[in-house]
Amino acid sequence: MRTSSRIVVFMAAALALVGLGLPVLVEAQREYTPIKVIRVPTVARTSSGPRPQPRVVVKAKLSDEDILWNQIRNSDDPKPLKDYMTKFGEGGKYFKIAERLTETLETERARKIANGSTDSDAKLLQSELEFNQFQTVSIDDLGNLKDPKIGEAEVLALELAEGVYMELVKVPAGKFTMGSPEDEVGRDKNEKQHEVNVPAFYMGRFEITQAQWEFIAKQPKIAIDLPENPSYFNRARLQGLKDTETLPVENITWNQAVEFCKRVARATGKKFRLPNEAEWEYACRAGSTTTFSFGNALNTRVANVNGQFPYGKSKKTPTVGRTVPVGSLGIANAFGLFDMHGNVWEWCQDAFTEDYANAPSNGRPYDVPGAIYRVRRGGYCIFKPEICRAAMRGRAEPDAKGTCATCIAFTGMRIAISGTDMVMAEDEK
Repeated sequence: MRTSSRIVVFMAAALALVGLGLPVLVEAQREYTPIKVIRVPTVARTSSGPRPQPRVVVKAKLSDEDILWNQIRNSDDPKPLKDYMTKFGEGGKYFKIAERLTETLETERARKIANGSTDSDAKLLQSELEFNQFQTVSIDDLGNLKDPKIGEAEVLALELAEGVYMELVKVPAGKFTMGSPEDEVGRDKNEKQHEVNVPAFYMGRFEITQAQWEFIAKQPKIAIDLPENPSYFNRARLQGLKDTETLPVENITWNQAVEFCKRVARATGKKFRLPNEAEWEYACRAGSTTTFSFGNALNTRVANVNGQFPYGKSKKTPTVGRTVPVGSLGIANAFGLFDMHGNVWEWCQDAFTEDYANAPSNGRPYDVPGAIYRVRRGGYCIFKPEICRAAMRGRAEPDAKGTCATCIAFTGMRIAISGTDMVMAEDEK
C-alpha cells in the first residue's frame, strides 16, 4: 500500500510540474556500456621500434587456418584440399569451398584457368599481418589473381568488450566517377555516370558481425528495440561451424540499422552513422574505374558470390551458398575494406531515387522524408557477380521483412563517420 501511495504522490507532483512548464524525469535512463575508440595510424616502416598497436589485440591477423588456405587455395591437386578438410572438419572457414574444389579437381584432375595455366595466379601472402595492414590483389579479365600487395591504412578499433571489436579504416578524400559506363554488362539505367567529390571519412573494415550486433542490441534503446540475433544464417542454423559470431548480421531493417548507429554514437560520444551511397561506391571502388574493385572479373577467390555465373571471360569457381565470416577470404580492396562485393547487402543512409539528377555531388546523402525505398549496396552471396558490381544499386523497403525483391532479407550494414567528426583528444594538442 505504501508503494502505491508513493506512486500516486509522485504522479501528482509530476503533473503539477508539467502544468508549470517544467521538465520531468519520469524514469532514469538505464546505463549503457561506454565504448573506447583506439586509433592505429599508418606509420612509415622503421627499425627503431614496434608500430603503434591497440591496447587489446584485435582479430586482424591471419590465423593458422587462413595461412594454410592461402597456401593451397590455387592447388591443382585435390590432396592438400582433402588434408585441410580432415584437419579442420566441417566447421572450417573454407570447408565448403575446399569440398567443391575437390569435386572439380577429381573430375578434371586439374583446374584449368587462363588457357590451361594457373601460373599467372597470385602468390598470396602466407605470413602474419600487423593490425593496420591488409593484403590486396588484382584480377585479370580471365579471372586470374595477380599483383599481390601489402597495403596499410589508418584504423579505428572500437572496443566493445573483451574479444568484441568494431574496426574502421580511413578512406581518403577524393573525386570519382559514380555510376557505370553504358557498355558495362549488367548495367541499369539508374547508374548514370556523374562526378562526385567525397570528403575523408572512416568506414567499417568489415560488415557488422553477429557478435557486434548482439552486444549493441543488449544496450538500452534510443528509439526502437533491436532483436539480439535476427540473422537467417546464425549459430543455431549452422551448428558445428566455427566463428559463427563473426558471420555478418543480416535480415535487419533500415530503421534497426539506424538505431544501431545511434547506440554506437551514444556509447562513443562520436557521430557514427550509416555510410551514404556516394561514400559506399567510392569506398568500394578504392580508386579503380573497373567493374569491380579488383578488375573486370570477379570470382569466389576474393568475394563470396555465386561463382557458377562468371562475369565476362572468367571461368566458373566454387560457390559456398551462404554467408561466410567477415574478412575470411583474406583479400581486401585497395583501401583495406573487405567483402564489399557479395556476402550480404549493406544499407546506406540514402533514399532511393531512380535518377541521379537530384543526387548531391559533394558526397552527402540524398534523403526525403518517409522514403518508400532505401538504398542497399554490394549484393548477396548467392547472387551472380553481375549483381555485385561496384555501381549496382539495390533498393528495399525500410521495414519490409521477408524475401521479396524489395524486402530486407539478407541485408546487413557497416558503420561510418565523417573525418571531421572523428577528432580525438590527441588531435587537439
